[in-house]
Amino acid sequence: GVKFGVYLSPWDRHEASYGTPAYNDYYKNQLRELLSNYGEVAEVWMDGAGMGKKWKNMQALYDWDGYFRLVRELQPEAVIAIRGPDVRWVGNEAGKGRESEWSVLPDEIDESAADLGSRQRLMEYAGQGRSLRWRPAEVDVSIRPGWFYHSREDHLVKSMKQLKQIYFSSVGSNAVLLLNVPPDRRGLFHENDVARLREFGEFLRDSFRDELALGAKVKADTVRGNRNEFSAANTVDNDPESCWMADEGVSSASLEYELARSSAINLAVLKECIREGQRVEEFYIDVWDGSDWKTVAHATTIGYKRILRFAPVSSRKVRVRFTRSRLGPALSSFQLFNVPEYN
Repeated sequence: GVKFGVYLSPWDRHEASYGTPAYNDYYKNQLRELLSNYGEVAEVWMDGAGMGKKWKNMQALYDWDGYFRLVRELQPEAVIAIRGPDVRWVGNEAGKGRESEWSVLPDEIDESAADLGSRQRLMEYAGQGRSLRWRPAEVDVSIRPGWFYHSREDHLVKSMKQLKQIYFSSVGSNAVLLLNVPPDRRGLFHENDVARLREFGEFLRDSFRDELALGAKVKADTVRGNRNEFSAANTVDNDPESCWMADEGVSSASLEYELARSSAINLAVLKECIREGQRVEEFYIDVWDGSDWKTVAHATTIGYKRILRFAPVSSRKVRVRFTRSRLGPALSSFQLFNVPEYN
């Protein structure tokens, strides 16, 4: 089920103390009330801190560290999102992640920059004496043109084509997706929004129901220490705790999958072994056409999840080639699907 989280932006321009040091106590009191009286809170979403003259004054006054300490004290398991230390804003509200979405970054960054975590950027951070932390991205976008309900937008709920593109560009690009659905004046989700959500849910269930690579025969050109616990078969065993790992020091490797039968495929899902960090910098997916390997997809980062779509092809053999990696690549899961198209 869906866990309970709270949204509390510090940008409260209507509060008389806003723009003064006293505002920090006001905001912390709100946090304490929300985090003390409603049971377990899974996420605290703080958002940006607003604009305008008072905002400029408050930038130097916000007690961010104090806010974070209070959350840790009252709800130690809660994720602190966006202006918090745990989950960062992806840098846009268009519903898409980057081609190369890295999760290891310093605290203060330009979240809208195209390159946040390449080797070059990491060297720049190191030269500045900045430390790194695990901060995955969250993509936030609304199912309507704006964040709040307006009856004039009832016919402007995003289409299935738009939602599908958002899903593959966010969840499929090593980010989590926050899809905003505003309640109407009744305090309910509008019927148009609900109908589209049901359609979207049906699409996702149908798309990922039949996993074609599950239990496939797998060959790897490198296995860490030739140990069974790092076998390539771990990538198709439906166990999120197991993984294949290449030998350390190996930056390129390949996995070859032989399916139970020739199947039509147009989508691949890869997941790195996140407990070992985010490593892969470039990889290719090839299919056997009967006489030779043919490349059908190419990408950079994987992270928690990377989803790649490509033109439909029928094959019994599929290969993943890792051509660049930080340390040896490590993969937890490889899946293949034949996903229906949506207009």
